[in-house]
Amino acid sequence: MAWPASAQADDCLEVPNLNDASGVLPSRFIKLHFPVSFYGREDVNLRGKLEAELSGIVVRRVRAYGELCARGHFIQPSSASVLEREVIAASDPFAAMMLECFVPEPAGTEVKSKAFTIFQSWCAQGGHIALAKLTPDRTFGKKLVGVAGFEGVTTGPRAHGKPREWLGMRVRTAQERKAADD
Repeated sequence: MAWPASAQADDCLEVPNLNDASGVLPSRFIKLHFPVSFYGREDVNLRGKLEAELSGIVVRRVRAYGELCARGHFIQPSSASVLEREVIAASDPFAAMMLECFVPEPAGTEVKSKAFTIFQSWCAQGGHIALAKLTPDRTFGKKLVGVAGFEGVTTGPRAHGKPREWLGMRVRTAQERKAADD
């Protein structure tokens, strides 16, 4: 059966833009990726089929609820990692840049000017000209520590003749970037 172009799973996927620079709101959602669309081929008898399975569904849900209570929090499925990055990118491009270009790492260091140059390059390549204009070098650090995972990044002491550095982060390697895209 041929589906209309608008029913294709990849064509109709649109993540919400929550416009939350703090990143708090997108982090409050559990994202689920449903790659199959039933648009145009809905099962009108689904209710009857599910009623026959209701006792098994209830047992599974009660068991899952018990596991949730024991764990104390929901788990973001790894299958939704791409969707998670897309929601963050739509909601906060600065956070998206940080997650794409840098890794929070307690022992990591990064030269401040290099980190800012990476940010400017990312903005230029992605068409985020307004973000680059609204984030001068002097406010880059304040925005950086506001991104989830980078709260512990600090300015390190500077030895004479050495450039200023961020402590607690490093540049994401090309291999890490490729693995994140897969």
